[in-house]
Amino acid sequence: MPKIHLTTTDGTSLEFEITERVSFGRAEGNDALIPDGSVSSNHGEFAPHGDGVEITDKGSTNGTFINGERTSGGVINPGDAFKIGSVEGYVIGDAPAVEEEAAAESESEEAEDNHPTWSVPTSGGGAPITGLGATPCPAELRKGFGPQAKKKDGKATLVMALGVLSLIICGVAAFLISKMGES
Repeated sequence: MPKIHLTTTDGTSLEFEITERVSFGRAEGNDALIPDGSVSSNHGEFAPHGDGVEITDKGSTNGTFINGERTSGGVINPGDAFKIGSVEGYVIGDAPAVEEEAAAESESEEAEDNHPTWSVPTSGGGAPITGLGATPCPAELRKGFGPQAKKKDGKATLVMALGVLSLIICGVAAFLISKMGES
């Protein structure tokens, strides 16, 4: 199975195996959560495709890039570079059993280096996806991501209306004064 390796803008490394179609993005409800402000809430999907991974962009704000080219989707093969917003990534293809064991040891050493790990359970009894996951990103990492909705302030609307009304009154007064000067 192909693996995806991601490096977020804060330097966090994440790696996981793609065994089935996986939605990814910054918001809860995605199969894979990517805690980075440049990633859209529902950015896209990954799906296994031979030794590589098919990626689909769902109309994200900051885009998806394969080998430097912005795209709405395509296949990422081992060795290809891609970006999800500003998060850099690459695909690791199937490795022989000896190399897989060495990679597993390397991953456990990386986990000890304070790199967070998440896991995503799969449906249909497939192997779990490791790395990013359905476990929600801690709330303190999500603060400030994306546009924040602001409540409308009734006072600001009132001040704006009074300002417009004042301009109209001044315009009418100026017109009447100019007409008095002509008589």
